[in-house]
Amino acid sequence: MIVDYKETLRFVIDYIEMHIKEDINLDHLAHITYLSKFHLHRVFKSITSESLIKYVRGRKLSYSAYDLLNTDLSILKIALDYNYNQEQSFNRAFKQEFQISPAKYRKEKCELFITHKLDINNFYSFDNGLLISPVFFLKPEFSIVGLQHQISFEDDRRNGAVSKASVDFCNNYLHIIPNVKDTKVFIGFDKYNKKRDYLDYTTATEVTTIDNIPKDMVGYVIPTTQFVCFKYIGFHPPEEINARKLISLFNFIFTQWFPNSIFKQSKPFHFQRLDLKKCTDSYCEMEMFFPIH
Repeated sequence: MIVDYKETLRFVIDYIEMHIKEDINLDHLAHITYLSKFHLHRVFKSITSESLIKYVRGRKLSYSAYDLLNTDLSILKIALDYNYNQEQSFNRAFKQEFQISPAKYRKEKCELFITHKLDINNFYSFDNGLLISPVFFLKPEFSIVGLQHQISFEDDRRNGAVSKASVDFCNNYLHIIPNVKDTKVFIGFDKYNKKRDYLDYTTATEVTTIDNIPKDMVGYVIPTTQFVCFKYIGFHPPEEINARKLISLFNFIFTQWFPNSIFKQSKPFHFQRLDLKKCTDSYCEMEMFFPIH
């Protein structure tokens, strides 16, 4: 079953806001989204880098901070309003979150860094996955070594050629390349050809030097470059990342993101990076790097 994770997250975030003074726990949130606790927790943490329950606690304490400054309610009443059974437990949680006690905060009226409502508009839904708004890197010069392929879109559509080439490289070739930085990191390097009726695709990995390249393999040195990096989170095995899925992601990036940004692509290539240590038979993360100026 394909789940629209963006809408699921939107529902969860809105539910938390509407029920902020109620007892909100992972069991109930999983129940109302028809997901397992483990799956809901993993989806949220993959996207935000924090647990869902930590986010709930942060939102409750942020609301309570507003009440401390804008109402005459006692600290005990505010604690009870946000489901803390005792004033002492509320005090501990508040101080842990903001490094100041509720009483001192109310007295000194200092600035706080609060947990804001998560903006779901920073995420984009793709079949059984999410694309997260990009970050920017100045990446120092690096080198890759791998096998070069020319893959037609028709071959990939019919036979899953991109996925097969990637799996074959990881299983049978990655371990024979000398000077590999991490044998669990895969790079798919796409050089643009003029016709664009096929992929000039290199299944590769990063190396410390391109000396002693194995027979029939190629090596590239990519100079220091500024990149925009998009992170795709898929709730499926990495083998399901095929040319069709990549093209769908690239179409969004090139037809929607780039035209509405101040950036242009600076070099005729891009690459994808997968850390296989983070992947399972139902989960994968892929970073997509595009050189920009």
